[in-house]
Amino acid sequence: MRPHFRAYLFVFLFIGTLMALPFIPGLVSSYNSYGLVVNKTAPDFRLKSTDDKIVELHDFKGQFTYLYFGYLNCNGVCQTHLSTFFHLDKQSSDQDFKIVFITMDAQRDSQALLKQRIESLGQRFIALYGSSKAEMQNLALEYNVPFYHSPGEQNDYEINHAGFVFLIDPNGQWRRTYTGRYLNYKKMQQDLAVLRSS
Repeated sequence: MRPHFRAYLFVFLFIGTLMALPFIPGLVSSYNSYGLVVNKTAPDFRLKSTDDKIVELHDFKGQFTYLYFGYLNCNGVCQTHLSTFFHLDKQSSDQDFKIVFITMDAQRDSQALLKQRIESLGQRFIALYGSSKAEMQNLALEYNVPFYHSPGEQNDYEINHAGFVFLIDPNGQWRRTYTGRYLNYKKMQQDLAVLRSS
């Protein structure tokens, strides 16, 4: 192996290790957890409900909260995750959690549609929206789920986004992040049981 190649390889590995360091504690502590372990204060928000009420994160104090950023016209990961939430809701007897759907598409997701499509799924479901795309993009960035609109007609466009689910505990602490399109609601229940007993 040539000396200069070894030097480049060493630098590459060193930089890669440095970049991975912030994620190592979460990955290690997630060994016995279905979701990625996160222990930090969840970013706050101030959004509107379908009943025209202002809702903030502290309004969910005392209960667990599953937070999800999506939009109604999404035919991919959003529908899959809503199905997971539906099963999580129907197969859980405990009443100590809410499922909060935050729309990325206030332009098309009206109050009536959000109530009809999201809140009709069950009493645990709550739909929230912001006043502008910029506001929602800023909030999504705080949860590390940036999104952007793909080119299209005025009301015919897709929104590109990551399908992450966030679990916030009764004290407003961000405790788990679930990634991937197909989530196992039974394993999510197990995580919840562990957090309840901690």
